[in-house]
Amino acid sequence: HLNFLLNRADIKMCAACDIDPAKAALVPESTAFYTDYVQMLDEVKPDVVHVCLPHYLHTVVSEAAAQRGIAVFCEKPLSTNYEGAKALASYEEKYGVKIGICLQNRLNACTVKLLELAKSGQYGNILGIKGRVDWYRALSYYEAAPWRGTIAEAGSGAILNQAVHTLDIMTLFHDEDPVFVRGAMLHISGYPIEVEDTAVAQFDYADGCRCFFSATVINHSNEPIEVSVVLEQASLIIRGTRLYLVQNGQETMIQEDQLPEGEKFYYGAGHNICMTQYYAALEANTDLYIHPQDAMPAMRIFEAMRLSQERNGEAVAIEELAR
Repeated sequence: HLNFLLNRADIKMCAACDIDPAKAALVPESTAFYTDYVQMLDEVKPDVVHVCLPHYLHTVVSEAAAQRGIAVFCEKPLSTNYEGAKALASYEEKYGVKIGICLQNRLNACTVKLLELAKSGQYGNILGIKGRVDWYRALSYYEAAPWRGTIAEAGSGAILNQAVHTLDIMTLFHDEDPVFVRGAMLHISGYPIEVEDTAVAQFDYADGCRCFFSATVINHSNEPIEVSVVLEQASLIIRGTRLYLVQNGQETMIQEDQLPEGEKFYYGAGHNICMTQYYAALEANTDLYIHPQDAMPAMRIFEAMRLSQERNGEAVAIEELAR
């Protein structure tokens, strides 16, 4: 976020806020620095606020800005829980401001091409979708920022903190939610944390498409994310920054993401694209950006996974969440 803002001549970074005063060293001297976000909003009155805070603050800080007529660009996830996500998703209409969500991986060139080909019908109907995230986070990761390990402040571990982008992509192939979800949220690492370090889910759509999702932070290393779509006549697989077509036993790379210099391969290439899209929408007053409502399908699956875990693996109907 900081690099993007500082490299845009048409954007002035007027203020930054963090409860740690030492973070002031990260921004230019000309940037006002605050430790109280309400004071910053009231005194600076910015046009846009970027919310890059622990999960439990996403909803409250976004609302504080929106109430003041300030546009918001918020990091994932929407909230620590489904109710908070629903609240944030209502703020655009409630307060009449544009709220963008940083689900940047859906804008990667490989993701765009995958969706185009899978939904074109060129290779037949979609039979199944798989998403997997095999990453590593040491205990020191949680010790450095203890909120990451708590339900109250993170809401989730491997799902919402690491793999929500992958889960989000899996929802883009259908215009409706899955019919039901089964899930398990596990603690395998032995780390003294409340959030899951590993999670799995199965969810099926009304058209018969079966999906399998898995995420862990106890792998030996950060391996490339994988999203695969099985169609009647071929398979399409994203591995990291490359998209492959598998047909008749032959695997061919058909698209590659271009990572910005210094960007970690497992973060994807879409951050700048996502923010550029949002600011273009602000300038032109359009709706062509990722809205909070766009992020809700993944949050509904997450909530259904949580309920399924509580019910010992029982299938949870998504329609239950609308009651």
